[in-house]
Amino acid sequence: MLRNIYSFIFVVGLTACGGSGSDTNNSKNPNTLSIQMIYQDECGNETFASDSALLVHNSDYSNKTTLYANDNGQISYQTNEKNITISLISRGQAEISGVKPIYVSTIVDQPVIDKGIYKLYTRESSSCECTTPSFDVFTPARMGERATTSVSGYVARGFIDRRTSYSSISDYEFCKTVDGDWPIVSILSTFSNPNESYGVLLRDLSLSSYDATDPGTLVSIASDLPNRQVSSFIDGKFLFTNSSYFESTPLFGFDTEQTEFYRVSGFDFVDIADVQDVDSAYLFTLNTAYTNDLEQTFDLVSPVIDYTRLFDILISESGRYDLSDIQGLDFITTYITGSNYSGVIFDWSITAPVSGNVPQIDNIDISEFISDSELENSITSLRLNAGVIDYKGINGYQDYQTKTVGRELADLANPEWNKAHRMSFNIETNNVDFTSLNKVIPTKEVLNNSIKGKSQAINNLSKGVSNSL
Repeated sequence: MLRNIYSFIFVVGLTACGGSGSDTNNSKNPNTLSIQMIYQDECGNETFASDSALLVHNSDYSNKTTLYANDNGQISYQTNEKNITISLISRGQAEISGVKPIYVSTIVDQPVIDKGIYKLYTRESSSCECTTPSFDVFTPARMGERATTSVSGYVARGFIDRRTSYSSISDYEFCKTVDGDWPIVSILSTFSNPNESYGVLLRDLSLSSYDATDPGTLVSIASDLPNRQVSSFIDGKFLFTNSSYFESTPLFGFDTEQTEFYRVSGFDFVDIADVQDVDSAYLFTLNTAYTNDLEQTFDLVSPVIDYTRLFDILISESGRYDLSDIQGLDFITTYITGSNYSGVIFDWSITAPVSGNVPQIDNIDISEFISDSELENSITSLRLNAGVIDYKGINGYQDYQTKTVGRELADLANPEWNKAHRMSFNIETNNVDFTSLNKVIPTKEVLNNSIKGKSQAINNLSKGVSNSL
């Protein structure tokens, strides 16, 4: 029964350019797909994912073969094909409601190459040394005033008590790295009249108070997107993150000795109300720039696409989808997450080209790794996301698949990745009844009826396709 559920979700989901790929290597030397699967927890501890597996699919998406990782998490497969469709299978390290979570990543038309290391971030901290300190942050340059304070670099969010002349930080969880050092933590305090922000980088979490003295650089953003965010990339992660939900709210980047580059984003959520049998539905748009230079105005134009075409990625009456006429799109994605109050039980992603035939996803069989009953009895909430991605420096799907091999966060400032657009359609439903999952995903008619009567600004999102993508 569960495979029929997935059939419904995915047959109205993403598709491939013909399935498992038809481009064949006619030489006597076969091509080799290789990958090493590694688990990494919150503090950077890595373990080989020896319990992971690779499914190679036939053109009808049935399982052609199943390959299992060795003790080092390594998997390899030889074929004369140049592109194949695969699914990577991995399990969570800790049980949730008595079930080890399962993670499935299906990649359509994957080039048969060495994919290098594939890291699975578990978000677990049971093997980490963590602390939840309490301390105060003062801003000597703006004593006697209250600041808007934010913290970056934590594992779990805590509380901020804004007081005159200082802010009290408590219950934020921080975990030591694999080197035994506490992580770099950033604190910033922002003031108005005049607009200023001061920050401090913490490496020692043992003190009771700190002074924020590093001045931030005001970032100029020109955008029709109402929400903005600026972060500074330091020591392998984004710190000094500050966000605004009004155009008049100032944002700052912090040029410290450790700062490598900055992330500047504009984004928007458009709620789609009153969708039958769906608890929430919304469109999400994002325009992001990664840069070394804050001395400019960032023109973050809203990426716009006809929402009904995006919805075709989920509900395709013709059996095909085709977004190839939209300039610049590199690939499309679908994420399906099943969870309950304790956490995520099931996480499935599909990455595919921008056009193709709807695959027979019901033929993908994961019952060897998790049973129908385990999922049926544990999942109470379902989230589904369908999105399109455009990297300005990437030339299509195959270029994306090739250049992501070995990519690190620090590479986002490179020309291939430093400008990106995304738009996605998202729905969530609670109290899921798997025997009637067809009620979870709305029809186009239901969605259209829910859109009627909305403001002109929202209706503009469903008009045509913007060449800005």
